[in-house]
Amino acid sequence: MKDLGEIKRPPELIGDRLLLRPPQAADKAAVVQACNDCEVERWCFRIACPYRDEDFDAFLGTARRSWHRERCAHWVVADAGSRKLLGMISLDIEQLRQSGEIGYWTAPRARDRHVMSAAARLVRDWAFADLELERLELTTDVDNVASQRTAESIGFRREGIMRGYLTSRGVRRDCVLYGLLPADER
Repeated sequence: MKDLGEIKRPPELIGDRLLLRPPQAADKAAVVQACNDCEVERWCFRIACPYRDEDFDAFLGTARRSWHRERCAHWVVADAGSRKLLGMISLDIEQLRQSGEIGYWTAPRARDRHVMSAAARLVRDWAFADLELERLELTTDVDNVASQRTAESIGFRREGIMRGYLTSRGVRRDCVLYGLLPADER
């Protein structure tokens, strides 16, 4: 694994139709609106429900510091042309295990367009090629079929069910663990 101290901040990642960039104050209205969507609320247990302006302000402060403190990168997934927010994606690095966990959500207007598959590919490739991570993981609720399809579409392998993995919105939930190694077919 590369020395992460050499990286001052995660880079912008650019694909054919997407730009992954750091979150900015100007994203507040779009993020608040998207995070109050019933699907984001249902699957994203870390997001406050309801999600308010002050929740975004707190997140923005955390996101700006999280690379240096926790080695967690946060990006807005934006349309490369219009720069409009399509979702968010993160990479949370566990240095001891030389691995990272990808997490994401998609705004309602961007669903069913393979946006998050394209964004996750950019993060996956940066994590393996530039950071030299030895493993990536992705965890999703057992009922979140869309997220499972995204994971599988970019090469993640289903490794098993983690029973009673977390409490989300007051209910203990099972989750599916996906893993990907650098040598795995993508």
